[in-house]
Amino acid sequence: ISLYHHYQTDESGNPNTAVYKGLSIDEYADQVAENNWMVRFLANKRSGSLTWHDLEVAKEVFGRKCLVGLVDKAEESLRRYERFFGWDKKVSDSGSKDQCLTQYLANGDKRKDHPTYESTEAWEVLRKKNEYDCLLYEFAEKLYTQQDAIYEKII
Repeated sequence: ISLYHHYQTDESGNPNTAVYKGLSIDEYADQVAENNWMVRFLANKRSGSLTWHDLEVAKEVFGRKCLVGLVDKAEESLRRYERFFGWDKKVSDSGSKDQCLTQYLANGDKRKDHPTYESTEAWEVLRKKNEYDCLLYEFAEKLYTQQDAIYEKII
């Protein structure tokens, strides 16, 4: 849905995005929207039907290669990245860094404010088209908690 809104507000003149400008959310959901992009990417299966095996491959790759951060836990996620990558040790003025982070988290990124279309027909079409990605997201939420227990001890 964020990509749909990007297409609607993009003023770059990029012909790759301009073709989608003016589509309704229903047209976008029916005609354009990605189909399980993340699972396809992680399972290295760009086309064709996906299977439960493809989802399991994606989970395996994701679990081995990704440090999970969640938007709804943005501050906690950013602190986790800081510790994991050692960013907290590379900044000489941690007070300024903390102030900047706090300000950003409080004000957010207003460029991404848009309706979600939850409980609409378009939402349901998008959910069905991305069913495996939705399941991968649920896995990522669980992995976030598991990683918390692991990385808190290590870092």
